[in-house]
Amino acid sequence: MILSKITRYIFPIAVIFAFFSPLRCNAQQPDISKKPQTITVVSDDNYPPYIFRDTNGNLQGILIDEWTLWEKKTGIKVKFIGMDWAKAQRFIAEGRADVIDTMFLTEERARLYDFSKPYVTIEVPVFFHNNISGITDVASLQGFTIGVKEGDASIGMLKKHGITTLREYASYEEIVKAAADQKIKVFCIDGPPAFYYLYKMDLEKEYRHSMPLYSGQFHRAVRKGDKQLLNIIEDGFRRISPKEHSGLEKKWRGSSLLINPDSVRYILNSSFAVFIAALALMLWNHMLRRKVSQKTSQLRETLGALKGNEAMLRATIESLPFDFFAIDREGCYFMLNDAALHHWGDVIGKKPEEVILDYPEGKRWLENNQRAFAGETVRGEVEYLFDGERHYIHEIVTPIRDDNQQIQGILGINFDMTGQKRTEEALRESIQKYSALIETTDTGFVILDSKGLVLDANPEYVRLTGHERLEEIAGRPVTDWTADYEKEKNAAEVKKCFEQGFVRNLEIDYVDKQGKNTPIEINATVVNTKNGPQILTLCRNITEHRKLEEQLRQAQKMEAIGQLAGGVAHDFNNILSAIMGYASISRLKIKDDEELKGYIEHILASAERGANLTHSLLAFSRKQVVELKPSNINDIIYGVQKILARVISEDIEFKVNLSIEDLVVEADKGQIEQVLMNLATNARDAMPNGGSLLISTNSIEIGGGYMKSHIVDKAGRYAVISVSDTGVGMERAIREHMFEPFFTTKEVGKGTGLGLAMAYGIIKRHNGSINVYSEPGKGTTLKIYLPLVQSKIEDEQKTEVVPIPVGQETILLVEDDEVVRNVTKATLEAFGYRVIEALDGEDAVRVFAENKDAVPLIISDVIMPKKSGNEVYEAARKIKPEVKVIFISGYASDVINKGGVLAKGVTFIAKPFKSDNLLRKVREVLDS
Repeated sequence: MILSKITRYIFPIAVIFAFFSPLRCNAQQPDISKKPQTITVVSDDNYPPYIFRDTNGNLQGILIDEWTLWEKKTGIKVKFIGMDWAKAQRFIAEGRADVIDTMFLTEERARLYDFSKPYVTIEVPVFFHNNISGITDVASLQGFTIGVKEGDASIGMLKKHGITTLREYASYEEIVKAAADQKIKVFCIDGPPAFYYLYKMDLEKEYRHSMPLYSGQFHRAVRKGDKQLLNIIEDGFRRISPKEHSGLEKKWRGSSLLINPDSVRYILNSSFAVFIAALALMLWNHMLRRKVSQKTSQLRETLGALKGNEAMLRATIESLPFDFFAIDREGCYFMLNDAALHHWGDVIGKKPEEVILDYPEGKRWLENNQRAFAGETVRGEVEYLFDGERHYIHEIVTPIRDDNQQIQGILGINFDMTGQKRTEEALRESIQKYSALIETTDTGFVILDSKGLVLDANPEYVRLTGHERLEEIAGRPVTDWTADYEKEKNAAEVKKCFEQGFVRNLEIDYVDKQGKNTPIEINATVVNTKNGPQILTLCRNITEHRKLEEQLRQAQKMEAIGQLAGGVAHDFNNILSAIMGYASISRLKIKDDEELKGYIEHILASAERGANLTHSLLAFSRKQVVELKPSNINDIIYGVQKILARVISEDIEFKVNLSIEDLVVEADKGQIEQVLMNLATNARDAMPNGGSLLISTNSIEIGGGYMKSHIVDKAGRYAVISVSDTGVGMERAIREHMFEPFFTTKEVGKGTGLGLAMAYGIIKRHNGSINVYSEPGKGTTLKIYLPLVQSKIEDEQKTEVVPIPVGQETILLVEDDEVVRNVTKATLEAFGYRVIEALDGEDAVRVFAENKDAVPLIISDVIMPKKSGNEVYEAARKIKPEVKVIFISGYASDVINKGGVLAKGVTFIAKPFKSDNLLRKVREVLDS
């Protein structure tokens, strides 16, 4: 309906639109009641013929003359400053100038400035050397280095099209000079200065140019919000008449030489004929005047009706939310609604080819116009670059016909579909991403209908059910691959899910076609679809999760057992301390009864075996002290050889082959013995039908590539302990995990998976490494590498023959266990010492303060009520800094030792201890 009205009234509207245009302009007069006395204008100083400098450096050109004329019309003094374009933009941005001239309007600049109406259109081609061909559009510039002017609008336009190899210059003249010097062969600058300098430098034959890459329009601009100044600027230029403008253009652009002598003669001969014709016309005009007068009243009535229709039609067109345009028979725009003006600017009087850029989509746009001029109504989608951004337009173009069906122009409507297109693309991309995620995730995804039947599933869910293709499970209930003992539970949970809308953390066992059970964790949500409610379900294989839970339970159980073992060992050590103490005292007091002495020796031997048992318990609970001291590896193996022989079965041949040289390392004898016990036990279990076990030692120098192969931290000399068996051996997969906690290949109840893990940890705490060599059916060899040291080993046998020393000093004994305190006191007093007792930590501090001058040594348990042994010692040192201490404990964790190794300078005796060892240590500390 709208199109039919437009077609019917388009020509009268055009006449009336032209009539009302000046009225619209006059309606917006600026408020110049407070006009400034002076304004500062900045612009490029290198843009001939609009503005450039003469040989003396003075500014000249069309703009200088126009602003001079503007100054006369307005009475406002103009201070015009020419400079490079980038600097001019900084001037206006920093408030050092009021107006900037010769500026192109872009979306980015529109946020910073308010612009005047355009006053000239500038084409911006690409210029290139004659040797280059194939440059037709923006895309063809890829790969070329392009000269551009610093701060020019062309830079943003090129970058939006992916052209980034740009070389910026301060002025157009410098760009053309660079082209003359062959520094660049392609440049993109405004046409007028480009042609000026190409001709000035005699380069017009060496360079060609493309069709305009884009067209821009010169505006004058003020800072954003300064509308009053902009109105004053516009008003001043409106006062300059077209004749004055034409005079300035002619001054700087020149005129064509069209008149010659023959032309003058022709004009004179023709003037007479024109005079006669004019006279005849006057007579004819007089005759027609009467008829015109008669028609005038009719025309006025018609115009009145047309005005009403025109107003209605104009309001309709202006309110349209999409672009509306009309092109006359000469191919020029003569009508645009507000939406079109916003998108295209004021292009009235211009042709589409002047507005639409020269690129493939633009050509299609122009082709649609040509088809409409040929009589076709064209509908379809086209693309267009608006401010460097691609827009998708649905266009309808139709011809305008007069009463004789002759085409007088075309009408067009443009619907911007860019937002819808982008939404569709984003939705499509999102669907692709989530589809890829669902297809590749290691979590099963399945959609069920209200009956629990499979509608769709991803590959991972198909694998969880034990099938290979979706078609095998589609349309089947999930209970088909649920374990028999959980089918009813699964069916009930599906029903429950539909009732409450979700299911969380449900665990169900699936069974595949081979009968293998797989535990599954299920989380499901009900969603409403056009096909009714459906269940979206995520299914996760929790086999590894359950293994970890089992390992955690095992670790917690072992930790509880370890804590129990540590507690038992602590209490047992106190009992053994009393037994060994009283037995030692009895042995000293019995002189002649050899039989009774033998009984006491048996008591002490049994107590030592009990001490070894507590040693093992503390090692198991990881509460054993690591007391590193120089030790001969060969002596440790000799000492444990008999115990190892009892551990292995009789059908296993056990051999020991030790190095002839002493292999001295920093080691804790008890923990190395524990490692050997663990390795021997594993070797025994690997030879159920008998075999041979060999423990050997040697030394080796490790460095370079050999160091890497044995996984040691430093180069140097190492002691090597080899434990080799002829058992079943191990595959690579087992070798890679054998030192992990809780990893075991033994049957349930025959192994905890802790032995090798503990052995590995002990060797690492000794700054060594442990390596394994094994193949199925070829036995196993484990090699332990411990760094050799130069320290000497104390001769323990010599210390035993030295008589037990006596003393007369006063010792503060701090022990909360009465039995241990009594036996320790008795032992010390039997050898001459005076003993002061303290029952706990606080009592010890009080007693020491009272007897500080008499007490040179404190013997203290570490863990006690109220204050620990360490706190007692620290308090005593504040009272008497030179006081000495010996700590005793049945717990290794009692020692103040963050690293697990006995700290230097702290004397420690582990319970249970022999009386002679205690007495020698007391004398040693007192004499130090």
